[in-house]
Amino acid sequence: MRIACIVSAIALSIVLSGCSTSQESVTDPLSSLYKVTTLTNSVKATNFYINGHQIPLETCDRYQCIARGGFLATLTAPGVTLAEHDFVTEAEIGGVDIVRTDRNDDWRLLGGWMDHSAFFVHKLISLVDSNTFLVYPQSLGRIYRNDGAALPVVGSASYEGAMVGTNIMTADRYTGQSSMIAKFGEAPTIDIYFTNIMDVRTGDSYSDISYADASISEGKGIWAAHSDGSYVNGEFMGPTNEEVVGVFEHGDLIGAFGAKRAE
Repeated sequence: MRIACIVSAIALSIVLSGCSTSQESVTDPLSSLYKVTTLTNSVKATNFYINGHQIPLETCDRYQCIARGGFLATLTAPGVTLAEHDFVTEAEIGGVDIVRTDRNDDWRLLGGWMDHSAFFVHKLISLVDSNTFLVYPQSLGRIYRNDGAALPVVGSASYEGAMVGTNIMTADRYTGQSSMIAKFGEAPTIDIYFTNIMDVRTGDSYSDISYADASISEGKGIWAAHSDGSYVNGEFMGPTNEEVVGVFEHGDLIGAFGAKRAE
């Protein structure tokens, strides 16, 4: 009964964060994020975790992702959280500003946004037990599918940006660089690298993460999985596919990433 109450309390806090109308009072620092949110037609997330216990992801669509038990990753949740609580710039990595918002001296949201997409990790605390937390990452943005927005049929492109993550057992937060090399052709692939990863609070480093030859689908989706269960799930965003965002799981680390095409 106690566990059920904790799960219900966390689920309620997610619903409330996604349904607030605080976006009506748009502030300049967030106007670009609200623009991304308004145009979003795809949302991704990984499994959710409560103190390390997996809550399996069930489905995602253009507005939200749903995990077992009714847990939601909505496209409006990041903007609402940032609007309701003060936020600071944690770092500038790969040309992307990484922002953080706190509540009760503990982080609640970490991530960033670009022109057509955004990526975050969330931490929610149970309303009935302050030692119980839920963490999950999400990405969102607009995939363009008109003829002029088709992926190239030959050549390659490089992308540079940032990643954010959290440990599913401790909720420690991490930042790092993201870089990618997309190779287009009959069977297009993309190499994804997360480097210079560190625990923001302690400065401890985390091993580099890579996904070589991740597949690129006709729908602009990106996917790769390792035998140990880790995976990356992303998409190309923007009218000329100038951005890549997505989410990943790697051992006890879950996270999200974004990058812009290098000119």
